[in-house]
Amino acid sequence: MNRLPVLSSFLLGVLCVARCASAPAPNPSEASGPVVLTGHEGLVRCLAYSPDGKTLLSGSHDDTARLWDVPSHKEVAVLKGHEKKVLAVAFSPDGTIAATAGGDGPLRLWDARTGKLLRTLKHTANPMHAVVFTSDGKYVVAGGQDGELVFWGPANGLCYFTLKGQEGQITCLAIAPDARTLVCGTTLGDLYVWDIPQQKLDLRFHAEDGYAHSLAFAPDGRTFASGGGAQTSIKFWKSGSEVELKGLEGHTRYVASLSYSPDGKLLASTGSSDGSVRLWESSTGKEIARLQERWGFAMSAVFSPDGRKLACGMEDKLIRIWDLDTLLGGAASGRPPADAKELENLWASLGKEDATGAYRALQRFSGAGDASVDFLAGRLKPVSDPGVAALLQKRIQDLDHADFEVREEATQALIGMGLVVEAPLTEQMREAASEEFRIRAKTVLASL
Repeated sequence: MNRLPVLSSFLLGVLCVARCASAPAPNPSEASGPVVLTGHEGLVRCLAYSPDGKTLLSGSHDDTARLWDVPSHKEVAVLKGHEKKVLAVAFSPDGTIAATAGGDGPLRLWDARTGKLLRTLKHTANPMHAVVFTSDGKYVVAGGQDGELVFWGPANGLCYFTLKGQEGQITCLAIAPDARTLVCGTTLGDLYVWDIPQQKLDLRFHAEDGYAHSLAFAPDGRTFASGGGAQTSIKFWKSGSEVELKGLEGHTRYVASLSYSPDGKLLASTGSSDGSVRLWESSTGKEIARLQERWGFAMSAVFSPDGRKLACGMEDKLIRIWDLDTLLGGAASGRPPADAKELENLWASLGKEDATGAYRALQRFSGAGDASVDFLAGRLKPVSDPGVAALLQKRIQDLDHADFEVREEATQALIGMGLVVEAPLTEQMREAASEEFRIRAKTVLASL
């Protein structure tokens, strides 16, 4: 695929960010490394950010969960009640409820502000390995050793239904952003795809040799990623099918956790006993950063809701929070304004194969303010490649093609081309066009 429209679209976005950039002073504690939160007395197994990003929830093998105030880096509350390890945590979509699941069986719901226990939801005495809320807040869902998925109402504590049929223990689960599709993984390496409203199993397929340890849906819901036990790769799947899209290699031990950045551009993974936390560029599959020291097992990593922080839980009982702007050279890095020579070097980096260098260049452009605006404005020109222009025009014309599949393909292709389609598509809408064309054109423009 010709990358010019995509690159142009992305850089136009950088122009917008740079125009509005007002780089805050860097936090001294973050300038040379991560913020470190101390308090747990065992391995930090799981993490979750509140929707507003102000609170971090952690679960540990010390049988407790903890609430942390992110701005001050202080512990707010210790959630005591589990009799065994806390294995999974989650926040409700409105941020008012914190859910914890563990080796003792019952699911516990807590007031996310005070840490007060609200409800204990009992379904089994067996360990619960995974918990997640649906995005509409209607259900809190948990799964574990007995192989059942249990759907509770977080507001009233009622068990509405269970989904059975999984062979082996449920080890991980993820729910699509539209709250309609659930995927869970088991100790046999199988993935199960459920239609939540219909309470129907849509698909089951073998994904991993060994445990399926981790799952994450991309923010657009079109794909999800999985990480397994015996295999050390990360796999990507088309939602609703068993089509494997690609795989990422790099970890030397099982992939313990996966987390997408809110914009879907980055994927974070932890490699359990290989001790590494890795950042991957989702579109290319290239590793752009690796965080690895002598921390022991790397068990969990999660992005903050604004995508600017990455919190990681480790075997050494500590939580580390990295500022990604600082780590990757972005707007909040506190660096001085870019001069002409640096801007030229950044521009050259965009054309190289080094994904890390290219990503850092984009981050630096976005944080350089007016210097970036002036520099990029002089280099971003209207599409002049006859081949690209012809392809763009053909895609626009195909929105009104007689064949439905051709119209669908053109719609998705134009969405993928980004802002470069806005001007010609808007112009075409002003001319005589069918209702079908107008509907599809509006769909494309709304996605930009």
